[in-house]
Amino acid sequence: MLFWSVPLNIIITAAFFPFFWEPISFPTNSIIFAVVTGILNGLGLLFFLSALSKDKLSLVSSIGSAYPVITIILGIIILRETLSTFEAIGIFLVMFGVIAAGFVYAAKKFQLTSSLTILLFSQLLWGFGFFFYKLSLPGLGWYASTLVSTTALAAVMAPYAYIKGDGRAALKNNLLLPIAFSILLAVGGTLVYAYGISIERTAIVTPISAMFPLVAIVLGFIFLKERLQIHQYAGITAVLIGIIILSV
Repeated sequence: MLFWSVPLNIIITAAFFPFFWEPISFPTNSIIFAVVTGILNGLGLLFFLSALSKDKLSLVSSIGSAYPVITIILGIIILRETLSTFEAIGIFLVMFGVIAAGFVYAAKKFQLTSSLTILLFSQLLWGFGFFFYKLSLPGLGWYASTLVSTTALAAVMAPYAYIKGDGRAALKNNLLLPIAFSILLAVGGTLVYAYGISIERTAIVTPISAMFPLVAIVLGFIFLKERLQIHQYAGITAVLIGIIILSV
């Protein structure tokens, strides 16, 4: 899948050029920020995929969605964005939920899930990535920044996709069309997020974008028959409530 997702990601993003392109000056610092965004998000995605291969979709997606906490903290410290008491409660719930969901009870004791440590790296990379994306917007605009960061992300993913060598398997199993459709959905979500963050505070838009676990949990429960422990469901609920609080 990764072999084909790399070029398709760039092609589909570039296809929106006639609709969203705006005249820009391409300042060097904004280009650097956009490239850094793509590199960090690409590395974060590799860690996320590694965690996904070791644990349940519903659990991995929920813990992975906590990255806005990093972006929000950076926005407060560096961009001087404000945070209300209500929003601080939301951050606390997200952090509590990640900790609760990240442990599994086995052999009469709580143990870290196999994916938690990997996902922490993913959260850190994504959190910094979306922060740098915000910094790239004044000079490039939301679409150009997305196109540049997407290209940089593809450059990070390409070597891994080549080594993994799953391109022929996708063709053999007639998976190219489903892959293209999934990339179209991913690119559409990215563009909507990019536009949102260009007109609203990072501390607000980023948490809303992290609500994707709701879909993953439902799909994992219905199609993959995934079942978690009670405290993990409680942790996931805390994460989602925290994200909702941060988005209102």
